[in-house]
Amino acid sequence: MRAGGSQIGCPNGGYVNGGYAARWNLIKAYYARARGTGAHFSLLVSGMWGSDGVCNVPRLPGDGGNWTEYTAFVNQLIADAKANGMTGSDVRWDLWNEPNIFFWGRTQSQYLEMIKRGTRMVRAAIPGAVIEGPSYAGVPTGGNSWWNTYLDYVKANNVVPGIMSWHDLPGDPATDSADGAIDVRYANIPSWLNTSGSVNVLVERMPSTNAYVSAPAVVSNGRRTVSGNAVTVSLNWTSAKDAYAITLTP
Repeated sequence: MRAGGSQIGCPNGGYVNGGYAARWNLIKAYYARARGTGAHFSLLVSGMWGSDGVCNVPRLPGDGGNWTEYTAFVNQLIADAKANGMTGSDVRWDLWNEPNIFFWGRTQSQYLEMIKRGTRMVRAAIPGAVIEGPSYAGVPTGGNSWWNTYLDYVKANNVVPGIMSWHDLPGDPATDSADGAIDVRYANIPSWLNTSGSVNVLVERMPSTNAYVSAPAVVSNGRRTVSGNAVTVSLNWTSAKDAYAITLTP
């Protein structure tokens, strides 16, 4: 489950507009629901700030080179997370949504400085915290300069997230139909995962429905041969709005 209180209190919601409390109350409710169902919870920090694509955002972290407000904001989030038991690996800290488009609206260098500061603060205060990002809007292809700059920066500054995330947008209606045969290729499989030339692959499907779903449906679960230090997983994506999870284990 992923939430940051987006759009609550608009047009003047979120921390930057003095509307932190209402959004934090929603976070607590979502986290309680996630725990009750055994789900992980992704805390969308940009939503808590107020950058949700709808609300007025008078300032963004680091404007004018001033990081005082952002530091106080992250410290507030950390304190509230600790007070509510949100210190385990079931909480993922998604520091900013789609920073390469209007949710950020500043330079990439200012964004990178922000995630460096935020990542270090969260990790120092909550050692078990899982950082997720960059929640990039688009496809991280090899020739993508924004993505490559991001990767170089997080590596050089030791702030690589625990989970790399992106949103496969915008898509091309002429060629992308989000259903049909899909091949997902995992390269550079580490030695600890590649045991005796194979890896276990669990494929699960989350159907798009408004009805209660007790658990993902297991599509397949078995050994796959690793060839050239890579493995390809084929999916028969029967419904465009369904979601799939692929888990590799030794």
